[in-house]
Amino acid sequence: VSVHGHARQPLEHLEAFAAPALARGWALLLPVHDEHRHRRYARLAASRRAMRADLALIARVESLRGLLPADGWCLFGYSAGAQYAHRFALRHPGRLRALALG
Repeated sequence: VSVHGHARQPLEHLEAFAAPALARGWALLLPVHDEHRHRRYARLAASRRAMRADLALIARVESLRGLLPADGWCLFGYSAGAQYAHRFALRHPGRLRALALG
């Protein structure tokens, strides 16, 4: 899972990680935290408009359970996405196999 920064440009993450993910046979998930629904996603803040960003990601990953490894998943975050990933790891450490921040 690769989480975009404040500029919300997940396609840059796709360009960076698609080839390595394909080479390893990994699924690549690029959640988009749009400004309307998840304005403060990096803080894992609650919103009146949507489920908290970390819980939304967990729900998405759970919906793909058959495609992802059972022993946890890898999470990368860049900029505000790194803040998100760091807070996610603190709240849900048992869900992750690896964490990388940029």
